[in-house]
Amino acid sequence: MGSSRLPKKTLMKIGDITLLEWVILRLKRVKNSKKIVIATTKNPEDFKIKKIANKHFVDFFQGDEKNLLKRFFDVSKKYNVKNIVRICADNPFICPLEIDLLIKDFVSSKYKYSFNDRDYRNFKFADGFGAEIFNITLLRYLYDKVYAMNEKEHVTLHLWNKSKYLSPSLSNIPLKYRSISIDVNYKKDFEKISYYVKKFKLNYRSKTSEILKVFSKDNFFKK
Repeated sequence: MGSSRLPKKTLMKIGDITLLEWVILRLKRVKNSKKIVIATTKNPEDFKIKKIANKHFVDFFQGDEKNLLKRFFDVSKKYNVKNIVRICADNPFICPLEIDLLIKDFVSSKYKYSFNDRDYRNFKFADGFGAEIFNITLLRYLYDKVYAMNEKEHVTLHLWNKSKYLSPSLSNIPLKYRSISIDVNYKKDFEKISYYVKKFKLNYRSKTSEILKVFSKDNFFKK
């Protein structure tokens, strides 16, 4: 709720439902995960999110506001998880197939960390559809060893700064769409996305292929 670039964006409506509901409802179609947890802050304003969590029967956790690394470690301990898939709550078109592919590839490998979303090092992944995954052992290591505040504010930044940890995963998204980036960071992003959702009657059940086709026509969404 306290986003500096677009305050309260989590509860802003895209079409008939909030941004957060887009994320939750699309994640509910992931087959290889056991639990969805909304991990937000202890800021009283963020308690408003709990209503949505209850509505869609997902778990709700409030942790450290500034130290996101600690928040992830605390929530992982509470639920005693082995592997964690980190989903950004400003990705309304998160793709269930991409998440399932990420999980399947990670479990069958010896990776400690993997991803099929970011494009910081020209790995050619569309942004806003995939995610990153890591095991609890690596998360515990980060929690114990990371001291830089900017690396605590961004859970996996330390791994990107130490490129030996980077293990790109697989992606179902065709190469011709890999330059697309759809996140709700600013008001302009929200307005553009809302416009296309309304114009093409997109909803949380829409296929990723359909979404990519619609947004690829606008250079605004290309990196």
